[in-house]
Amino acid sequence: MHYWDPGLGNQIEYTAADGQAYLWHGDTDQLVVGTWEVTAITLDIGEVCYVYEPGAFSLDDPGSEFCFRWDDLIEDVPADGVRDGDPYNLASGEQPFSLPRDRPVSLEDLRARFPDQPPERACGLLMM
Repeated sequence: MHYWDPGLGNQIEYTAADGQAYLWHGDTDQLVVGTWEVTAITLDIGEVCYVYEPGAFSLDDPGSEFCFRWDDLIEDVPADGVRDGDPYNLASGEQPFSLPRDRPVSLEDLRARFPDQPPERACGLLMM
């Protein structure tokens, strides 16, 4: 999933079926690895929670947990920001390149700016 927020810039996160989360963003030179799960708020409403261990974002980071209702989570997702699979191969633990903070609003913009990377392995759009 590709998120863009004026304060945080671009973020791309792969949420693996085994509960691992691989967050790639412009504020660090390495992937931030954590876990994710869907938790129930009520019988009809759930939220997606991401947990990152101490030191994940910086040396003095105490660890973080972020939970979002689905509507709030996808609010900052560009129109083509949800892809099937791991098109940037983030589960390898490596960033394909330094992710820019400024606003490319789509994955196509990223591919145009960085034509040699990442390898195109996405299966296509899931939604939006």
